[in-house]
Amino acid sequence: MYLEALEKTVKAIKQKKILFSSLILLQIIFVSIFLFVSIDYQVRIFENLETVNMALDQANFDSTSIEEGKPFLEDGLKVISAANTMKSDIFELIGVFIGLFLIFNGLIWSLTQRIFIKKKKTPIKVKVRFILSAWLKYLTSSIIIMGPVIVASYFILKFLLFSDSAVNTFTNLFRVFIYIIIIFYYFALSAYAFLATKSWKNFIKKFYYVSIKNIHWSLIALLINMTLILGALFLVYIVMNLEILTLMLITALLLIIIMLITKLYWIACLHLIIKEKK
Repeated sequence: MYLEALEKTVKAIKQKKILFSSLILLQIIFVSIFLFVSIDYQVRIFENLETVNMALDQANFDSTSIEEGKPFLEDGLKVISAANTMKSDIFELIGVFIGLFLIFNGLIWSLTQRIFIKKKKTPIKVKVRFILSAWLKYLTSSIIIMGPVIVASYFILKFLLFSDSAVNTFTNLFRVFIYIIIIFYYFALSAYAFLATKSWKNFIKKFYYVSIKNIHWSLIALLINMTLILGALFLVYIVMNLEILTLMLITALLLIIIMLITKLYWIACLHLIIKEKK
């Protein structure tokens, strides 16, 4: 089944070379925007964090001098402003990531479905309607499945920012939260494989059949994809240490192509699970 899914994926790419190339371009744009936003916000967050840390390093911890009227911080308003800006930037960054995930990544997943549709002349209106229908299913699935995780992450992050939790508590909580995200994202990926399904009823049935009833077969496909992606990431890591720009660009492009191919392979695998296991 998994070899058949690979054959189906390769065949679909050969038949839709232009669409596949367009999806690579979209994936490059998506990753570039994601990295640019990440770096921009990280710089802003760390600048404000440095302001807060420097002020705390120079703070007056002498209780006697504080009682005599000497302030705890020389410029308390500046520190409070930096801390508030930092918190605001963190939540803005989360909002931007969610927007990119819902809009850009949703468009990529919606267009990916068309690669498996046999070649035939289709009016532009029909293509647009198909993409909008697929994107609506993507949006609905993301909100229902990942929505609770996003809300939980907001409150957990807020709790960690405003609490004096120990490092061990923070680490353990963060680890558990990552596991929860992985579990929920598996269900989201299962839904994304059937965005081309016209009927909502069939969409839900297929989702249940592969994500729960045949979870063992789906997890094997997921494991194959994760192995490929982690292998590509490890290669990027090795090349980055070599600091050769040409190789870095080639491996980055390879990673993006693998990310797209694994989407196609995932769709092919889950469709074959329904076909063969019923």
